[in-house]
Amino acid sequence: MRSCSNATSAEGEKKNKNHFTFNHLMRGESMEKEEKIIEMLREKNWHFRHLEKLHGELDQSLHQMGRRRVLTPQEEVQKKEFQKKKLAAKDEMVEMVRQVKIAGKADVEKGAKRISNMTAGRH
Repeated sequence: MRSCSNATSAEGEKKNKNHFTFNHLMRGESMEKEEKIIEMLREKNWHFRHLEKLHGELDQSLHQMGRRRVLTPQEEVQKKEFQKKKLAAKDEMVEMVRQVKIAGKADVEKGAKRISNMTAGRH
């Protein structure tokens, strides 16, 4: 029974490698609303897509590092940097969703434009 759930979990991970979710933060209706906001940001906001891709790449790199028994001191430093960058990307995505939720009570589209304008000068 356990191997069946692990296989299902592995399939889900393969499907969503580069898709960011807040599953551990969401519940019920709020979860559905946040998923819609995330999908809208993926579609309309290049910076969100960039952060999501970066988050997924860092996650894969950290996963590969975690499979090794021993890391060199340089690799340990790199691992810590990857963890910090991954967390920073996640924090920024969470903030973007939060901003859209605040602005999106009346109009989600305006919230996406507001976020796009806020992030346009960052990179």
